[in-house]
Parts: sequence; structure tokens; C-alpha cells
Amino acid sequence: MSIADFIKSAAALKVPQGSRGVVDLIGRKPGNVGTRLLITRGGAFANNTPKTFALTLELQAPYEVRRVAFVNYSTTVPYTVTKAGFVRKRNLSAPNISSGTLTPLLFAGSASKVIPVAPSAKVPMIVWSDWVVLPSVDRDDGKAGAVETLAAYIETASSISIMGNGTDDYTTWAGRTDGRAMIMRHNDGDCLASQGSFTSTTNRLQTPFGGLQYMARSEVRSVGIVGDSNAQAVLDTYIGSGFGERACAAIQAASGTAFEFSNFGYGGSTSAEYRDIGLNAVAALAEQPIDALLLPNYTVNDAGASPGAESVRAGSGNANRIAGECRRYGTAPIIYTGLPSDPGGSPNYSFGTADQWRQANNAATLLSKGAIPAAVAEAVEAPAVSGQKPYASGNSGDRVHLSPAGNALAAIPAAAAIRIATSIY
Repeated sequence: MSIADFIKSAAALKVPQGSRGVVDLIGRKPGNVGTRLLITRGGAFANNTPKTFALTLELQAPYEVRRVAFVNYSTTVPYTVTKAGFVRKRNLSAPNISSGTLTPLLFAGSASKVIPVAPSAKVPMIVWSDWVVLPSVDRDDGKAGAVETLAAYIETASSISIMGNGTDDYTTWAGRTDGRAMIMRHNDGDCLASQGSFTSTTNRLQTPFGGLQYMARSEVRSVGIVGDSNAQAVLDTYIGSGFGERACAAIQAASGTAFEFSNFGYGGSTSAEYRDIGLNAVAALAEQPIDALLLPNYTVNDAGASPGAESVRAGSGNANRIAGECRRYGTAPIIYTGLPSDPGGSPNYSFGTADQWRQANNAATLLSKGAIPAAVAEAVEAPAVSGQKPYASGNSGDRVHLSPAGNALAAIPAAAAIRIATSIY
């Protein structure tokens, strides 16, 4: 069964046992705020020759107002956005600022902004621009939604720490044809002073931008994910998409309601680390919260030699901590079941009967009353062998991370939970 068929079925319309309607859970109905952020692993970038950065995004709905997020991952070095702006586009043919009218972005009315240091090594500082009231322009290529290129000149002539670790490959996003492309570029010098000087056509791995938030002319839903490398979707076709974005795209196709997706997953993080990342993200979005946030109840990064009572308690406890903040700010928490690992190899994930701790934790999560549960693990794992449930054949690319096929299957239960969380029935 495809995701589209599944989410149309009666099963997808039922509230899973133990969960509650979204209005009861968070006290509000989803509305018209679209949030598209990619704030995953960050890293050092050599800005010794100051550069102009550009980020081109396809957005799912037309809008009237937008603001832009900047990120800093360094705990010691702030950097200065000397000036910033955006260019409204009608298509993706010229994903830079060399043509089109540049509209300035301001920060509390000022053209420049010092982006402060990060709270901790894996928790970035997130800074928003002021809201800009200016309608997006209609596309001329037959697609719905909008295209916008963000630009910023950063004069800090040193190493800075921004989105992207320099290894995670986001260049493949430029070739997407499904309406969710993202293109990162940069060019030496102040190209905002002379737009035509931005001549680079090389797609890059890093950007100081976290993304964009907008107020749409019509309904739009915004969903995000927090977690480890499976949340970051490190082995999916487009790193940073994963089962969460796949689920949102499928619901959009079936329902006609626009969906934006944000990824805060951080590969290699423990549940305590992505707890702090999640709390930081929820707080940064407090003014205009996203509608739902996907959270894992477990990560193998907590397990050490094997899962146990302590690691599953840590995973669930940290998920519930984020869920509590979600409810406080009006975001529906979706807690998904902890993903399996295949035995053998290096590192050795031969957990045997110790894996039953993870399985029991997953069973308890599906009875949750403080969040909407999603049976993600159950969609991708095989029957137990010597007490351990591995991935079913083809669902993992390396024994621990979801493959594209695994992400596609995991999107089915995720879509069911997201429909409930975003009131798309």
C-alpha cells in the first residue's frame, strides 16, 4: 500500500489508542503559518575572505509576510551579518541574487546584526530577522507556492560556524523536481551592494541561514522533527528530508493542504543532546509555533553496549521533556517508536534479548496519553531473532540508519499521526 492510499484509508483517520485530539492536546487549531527550516549538523566555515551567501527555497504556499532565521554553531565566535535581503522569484532558473529586486531584511530596524554565540556545541543560536510585509509572487512555471532567494553579506573575516558540517551533502537538493528544492551558494565580496557581482553557480554544503517562516494567504501546516541521525535522514535520497518530509508531502498531495517541513535532527547526538536541541527549537519558534514536532523515544546512541532500563528511560524521559514544552507553546508532540539495529558488524549491534527493553518501551509509547504516538519502528523491523528485532530486508542501508525504502515505509505511520496532529481528516 502506498502512503497516499494509506492516508486516505479509514485506519489513518483514527486517533491511535491513548492519544487525544489536537485541540485538547495543545489548546489551538493549526492555521496559516508556514515554517521551512533546516538546522541540523553545523560546522566551521572559512570566511577569511568575507562572502555573500545565498539560499534559494521553494515554498509550498503563497504568502504576504516572511521572516528569516540565521544560525551560529560556535560557542566562542559571534559573527556579523552586515546586510541581508531577499529576492522574490518566479521559478528556479536563476537561484541567486544577480537579477530581481532586492528587498532588505532588518533586525529590530537595523540593517546589521551580530549573531551571538551558541548555547552549547550542538545547540545553535537561532536569530530571526524582522517580519517583512511583501507578497510573494506567483510562479510562471506551472507550480504552486513561491520561490525566494535569501542573501546575506557576512563581513566577519575569520572562521565562523554555520549550518552544515562541510561533509553532509545538501547539493543534491538543487536537483529536486518535487517542489521542495533548496540551493545553497556563496560568492566572494559584498554582492548586495552590486547584485550582478554574484556570479557563482556552484552549489554548496553550508549556509548561515536556518530557513524561512511565513504567513500564508491560505491554510498551511508546519511539521518538524528532532532526534539523531535517523531524524536527520543521513541515508535518505535527500539528507534532511526523511520519513517526516515524505509523510508531509504525501498528505499535501492527498488533501490539497500545503505542508512545510523543518529538520532539527543532529547525527550522532544522544537523547540528552537532542533534548536540548529540541527545547532550543521550540523556544525559538515560540512567537509562531509549528503545528507538530516528531520526537524519537529512543536512540541507539544512548545504548552503549546494549539497550537497558537506563537507556530507554533516558530516551523516553527526554522525549517527554520536549513534548511538555511543545504543549506549553502550542505544538502537538508526536513521539515515534525507537528504531531497531541489525546485529553484527562494527560497531557491534548484537543486542540479543537486551533489545526487548527497546521493544517494551515502544509498546508503552503506543499507549501514550501526553503525545500522539507513531508506530514507526514497527513499520520497518522484522520478527525477532534471538530476542532482537532487526530491520526488515532493505529498510536500512548500514544496519542502523533508515534507507530510502525504510524512510518510505516509516512515512506511513508518521503520516497517520501527522494528520491527527494537524487536523487534516
